[in-house]
Amino acid sequence: MKLIVGLGNPGIEYQFTPHNLGFLTIDRLAGDLNVEVRNRQCQALTARAQIGSEQVLLAKPETFMNLSGTAVQCLLEQHELRPEADLIVIYDELDLPMGTIRIRERGSSEPLQSQARATGNHVGTAALGRPVERSSTIAQRNRWAGENWRVE
Repeated sequence: MKLIVGLGNPGIEYQFTPHNLGFLTIDRLAGDLNVEVRNRQCQALTARAQIGSEQVLLAKPETFMNLSGTAVQCLLEQHELRPEADLIVIYDELDLPMGTIRIRERGSSEPLQSQARATGNHVGTAALGRPVERSSTIAQRNRWAGENWRVE
């Protein structure tokens, strides 16, 4: 099984902001896989699904982003998963151009890296680019959330 975690912040006021790109990605994956991310475990909303031949657990921590490492560590332990082989973390990255994705074996998502340092683990990440200028209008945020992404 693989654990796919989307980082974001809880609350309606953050729902379609660029900082919640991880949550939006998990929601999109869940929709494509016909599952609902609504089971509660380890301070996260989760759903089980199948991608190809691989079982996956989709997760959205219910804590604010800077505390998400606790939920991720609990899920890893509960499902006996190894972060270096079984964990993918999705989050926004201001330094990437809009619409780009960076995938790397060891990432720098600070909320999870502090937890990883404490446990001696390494965290793989998938970072998604976001616009430099943020908009406060819902229409523009919704248009941004619906963008198609390309892998580079």
